[in-house]
Amino acid sequence: MAKKLQVVARGDSFRRAGFEFTSTPTLLDPDKLTKAQIENLKSEPRLVVVEVEVKDEKSAKTETGKKDPADDGKKDAAGDETKTPPDGTTAPKK
Repeated sequence: MAKKLQVVARGDSFRRAGFEFTSTPTLLDPDKLTKAQIENLKSEPRLVVVEVEVKDEKSAKTETGKKDPADDGKKDAAGDETKTPPDGTTAPKK
């Protein structure tokens, strides 16, 4: 399990410490932040910052707020689940 900072804005969006936050939780790796960035985030009244433990790194949102591209179970534009075969080719749709 890895420790992360879960950050949520108390409004539509808010920028702090080089990141943009929204009402959707964003996970940050505290090991990749400076002490000053962490203190700025924690002391900002327009942000809610909680230390959490993440079990599965691949299913956790990254610092950009997007899922890890290597994660299986991706969905195409129509919302259908897609899988990439081991050889890297795209399987034809059914």
